[in-house]
Amino acid sequence: MVQPFPFKQKPIDEFATQLLQTHIQLVDGKMFSWYGSRLRYFVDYVADRLV
Repeated sequence: MVQPFPFKQKPIDEFATQLLQTHIQLVDGKMFSWYGSRLRYFVDYVADRLV
């Protein structure tokens, strides 16, 4: 298995059927890593993607 998991449309559809009241959106996994090198960009990145 490749890490991080390469999400495609099929897993998104599966999650959507289980989480009916949830907006599911693909994001750049690098922004959510524990390394912290992108932490200063995180707030803006997430704010731009909130629906």
